[in-house]
Amino acid sequence: MKTFLFALIIFTYLSGIAQQDKPCKNISYISPQKAMLSTDNGYRADSCEYHCLCEPQSVDGEKHYYYYDQFGRDTSTWNFYQDSIIDPWRLAGKDTREYYTFDKILNERNYWYQETSGLWNPSMLYEYTYNAYDQLIQLKQSDLWPTAFLWSKSDYTYDSYGRIIQRVDFYTDGTYPIREIGKTMNYYLTNDSLQYYDYFRFDTINSQWIIYQTVHHTYNTLWQLACKSVGYWSNNNIDFKFKYLYEYDTNGNLLRLLNLEKYTGSYTYDTTRVYQAFYNSAGKPDSALHSSCWSATHEWDMLEKFYYDSLGNQIRWEYYLHWQNDSVWQLFGWEDCYYSQHSLVHGISETAPEMTFTVFPNPASDQIQISTEESSVTEITIMDLRGAELMSLQTDLSNQPYVNISALPDGMYFIRCTAENGKSNVHSFVVQH
Repeated sequence: MKTFLFALIIFTYLSGIAQQDKPCKNISYISPQKAMLSTDNGYRADSCEYHCLCEPQSVDGEKHYYYYDQFGRDTSTWNFYQDSIIDPWRLAGKDTREYYTFDKILNERNYWYQETSGLWNPSMLYEYTYNAYDQLIQLKQSDLWPTAFLWSKSDYTYDSYGRIIQRVDFYTDGTYPIREIGKTMNYYLTNDSLQYYDYFRFDTINSQWIIYQTVHHTYNTLWQLACKSVGYWSNNNIDFKFKYLYEYDTNGNLLRLLNLEKYTGSYTYDTTRVYQAFYNSAGKPDSALHSSCWSATHEWDMLEKFYYDSLGNQIRWEYYLHWQNDSVWQLFGWEDCYYSQHSLVHGISETAPEMTFTVFPNPASDQIQISTEESSVTEITIMDLRGAELMSLQTDLSNQPYVNISALPDGMYFIRCTAENGKSNVHSFVVQH
């Protein structure tokens, strides 16, 4: 929804200033870097507010409110839209997410808000299906308005190493049966890095797959992506028309990205776009420059700036433009994000711990060991993320008992330990085979 509204803002602006001397050009949008569970600092973005300076005395923008469950996962986003600075914010829609496991989404639903009736109308549904190894094997997209029908789906196939080797895409508009339209085949190096992939289009007339595009990846000595080459097939010949070159600093941060293109009839590549990034002492993006290149002319035409709070959360993003005859950077748009601390409650009370214990190793594959100095453990219970009991066992009054968890699928679980003196507590652990 955010990307769609941003594109709508830019499109509206371009339509309104088509006759002016300073058109908006080459805008790229970077969403805020919200705190993620993998690098959790206890804070979540509660809302983000975006504004675009389209013309004097006019501000177009978006506002998004984020809601989380007791595990800190995104469960709902409410989207507001503002036509101009004199108009109030208008509720436009919302997105909701349900989860299959701790970090895998079961479905996503998009709604649009009907102001006249005050009703939520479902618009899109994304359904995720997983196999016994929690690998995504199918993604279906359905259009729910005004009538529900399956819009598209993608089927995924994996090799014995758990790598995606094929994705087949199907499409329908609701008036004819769903049909195959595309297929992607992935090929890997021995270290699991993607070497290249082929994209095929389905020829409905001859009922066969026709190769259309090949994308090659090459890496530097640190196995960072150094070059991506995009080739197009014609009459069994391939022409690598585009290249993307990546340069990194010693910390692994992307410093430069060069977009190269071979124009029609040319055998050499010309630089068409340049992206250059700068980082602060914490290793986070401080600013970035974008440039366009015409006939070997190099001009920086967009500047991005990033601001963070003391915890490393991105709280502001700004972008500036200047025009061909004006070397002064002009603020064109910005986004502010507001964070608050969220206490993660796992659906199982951990607010008044009585018994102190540790679980190791964590993650674990075959067994875990409990260690406590307070009292001997009498009972151990393993639960899933919903608090459902999966395993319960009595111990031999040891203060370092072992638990065999080899039968548990990969994922996150909770363990409750009860001591001989009646005290208990709950901790989380991860199974990773």
